[in-house]
Amino acid sequence: MIYGKAPQIVERIQKITMYVNQHYTQPISLSDIAQQINVTKEYLTRFFKQHMEMTVGEYISLVRAQHAYEDLLGQRGNLTAIATMNGFPSTRALNHAFQAVYHQTAATIYKTEHTLD
Repeated sequence: MIYGKAPQIVERIQKITMYVNQHYTQPISLSDIAQQINVTKEYLTRFFKQHMEMTVGEYISLVRAQHAYEDLLGQRGNLTAIATMNGFPSTRALNHAFQAVYHQTAATIYKTEHTLD
């Protein structure tokens, strides 16, 4: 249970995060998520920000960045392939997400990992 949250709030957060984790490789819209949990986009936006202290978009980028990082370490392709496999529209978007999460670009991590071989 998320600290001090009512069971119905926890259940709704779990539904949202589960949906994102299952569909992160595909384009995800607020409408898609809102429809899955039977709320409006506006309610979803407020609810998620209030209880998770980040936007839905930030959460989607976080999930994608975490999966991309694993792919990067596993050397599962070049940056373009890794970005595409993880739902990023471009390497620029991948680098932006990495900068926010890991405080360095995916390109920097990629170069570091590939020079260690």
